[in-house]
Amino acid sequence: MVIKIVLIVAVLVIAYFLIKSTSNTKNVALRRLLLVVFVLLALGSILFPDTTTTVAQWVGVGRGADLILYLLVIAFLSYAVVSYRRMNIFENRITDLARELAIARSHPQGSQFEAPGGSIPAPKSPDKNNGSGSIEAGNTAEES
Repeated sequence: MVIKIVLIVAVLVIAYFLIKSTSNTKNVALRRLLLVVFVLLALGSILFPDTTTTVAQWVGVGRGADLILYLLVIAFLSYAVVSYRRMNIFENRITDLARELAIARSHPQGSQFEAPGGSIPAPKSPDKNNGSGSIEAGNTAEES
């Protein structure tokens, strides 16, 4: 009985954090619908474990615990694929932004990227007359 209470509390806490609003509202309705289905199935399997065994035998799996394990493996692999695709999208966005920033810094006049004080300054290039190994002003190679 104690394990049922612990599992129910865990499912409800996870549901709270998953349903909590985020800044990305693209697929919120679908995510919340799937969350409700998950919570109902989790609570049903916790409160009525014999039902999962019946469903498992109906589908062709020996025990309910095995069915839950198989479903969790599928859920984990789905999560891994979605995370991999999302990471690739973010990497491509960062690459595009880095390219645009490099172009903007190489052509500061007429740039579409405007900072509050003006355009983004180009990186400082070393002065040709100052620096290591250069000829100081007033000294030429012939005078040395």
